[in-house]
Amino acid sequence: MNNENTYKADQDPLDALFASARQAQPNLIDHSFTKILVNSLPKVNFMAQKERARKGLSFDLIGAVIGLLMAYLFIDQTSLVSSFIGLIPESLVISPLLVISAIAAVGFSSIVAWWMVEDDSF
Repeated sequence: MNNENTYKADQDPLDALFASARQAQPNLIDHSFTKILVNSLPKVNFMAQKERARKGLSFDLIGAVIGLLMAYLFIDQTSLVSSFIGLIPESLVISPLLVISAIAAVGFSSIVAWWMVEDDSF
């Protein structure tokens, strides 16, 4: 049962040093620090947050409706559909350049997304 991979703490002098250091100092007493800190934070008004979110959503919906209405009024649908259908290729050929371009585009967009998330200025 005793093999050479069995780890014993008293064989390692570094672990013995850390164990003696842990035993030399008692555990810290927090005096309910977390509870005091949480209670000192300002109270959140959830109703006001819901109202702000509702107003923001309504502005988004109004903007979407106005944008769709403008697109419907100012774009000729027949030429738009025919030009979109004209963009669809009759046959699809996957070349190494297409694969490299797709990988580069995904990589670039991933780096930009990571940079935007990590940067605090946004």
